[in-house]
Amino acid sequence: MLRFGLRVLEERETLRMTQEELAERIGMSPRQVQRIESGIANVALDKIIELSNVLGTDPAALFRPPMTETSRRPGRPPKKP
Repeated sequence: MLRFGLRVLEERETLRMTQEELAERIGMSPRQVQRIESGIANVALDKIIELSNVLGTDPAALFRPPMTETSRRPGRPPKKP
């Protein structure tokens, strides 16, 4: 679910929306949104559709590869060599 989560993060950031704003609009807690974006939480089909509506994209787009580097994990800085 990491790919899905990163796509949600990208779409949310494109809209300059906070996790709190997204959570409120889809009826979830900000912590649950963070878990989705981190690839930790599973997302029910109805929430995938709701997320895509709020983010202004179609549900299939949230399953495409992220536009940013794939090793990026929300909230964690890159590892030092």
